[in-house]
Amino acid sequence: MLISSQGRSQGPVDSALARLKAERRVAVTLPHFLVAPTIVARTDLVMTIARRVALRFAGQHALRIFDVPLPLRGFSVAMAWHSKSIGDPAVEWLKDEIRGLVKTVD
Repeated sequence: MLISSQGRSQGPVDSALARLKAERRVAVTLPHFLVAPTIVARTDLVMTIARRVALRFAGQHALRIFDVPLPLRGFSVAMAWHSKSIGDPAVEWLKDEIRGLVKTVD
């Protein structure tokens, strides 16, 4: 399973595998991770996802968490908004709140 908000066919796991001259078969590509734990819980698929997210969903879906057996580079988290909302005070407030919250997460 590949989580790719931009629809790319490869992600950090694929890059790490390529360095080892290996590859994986991706059966499902999703634009975000929220539905991924439910899919994994109801299939024989596996996924690589941030530990914090895995821990959040593991109990709800009886998922088992394993360490990834290869070195992975980090990933970026981004915000996106419609160009019409640029300068909207409510949107600017929300973005500032999110930025503040993100700074408190290690």
